[in-house]
Amino acid sequence: MTYYAIRLYFAFTSNATSEQISSLARLTERYCVVYQTLTKGVPVLTFYKKIPEGDSHYDS
Repeated sequence: MTYYAIRLYFAFTSNATSEQISSLARLTERYCVVYQTLTKGVPVLTFYKKIPEGDSHYDS
């Protein structure tokens, strides 16, 4: 699957000023880990390791 765009829409009720809402948006984009991961395009690495049955080190 290929993604070409991810769109985020926010709709909310608030008595915040336009300046406060702009500040909220700016801070959210700056500190949100998920947002940063999506926009920075970091590599995703996946590892698989088969654990032998009865290996007590990995038993829960």
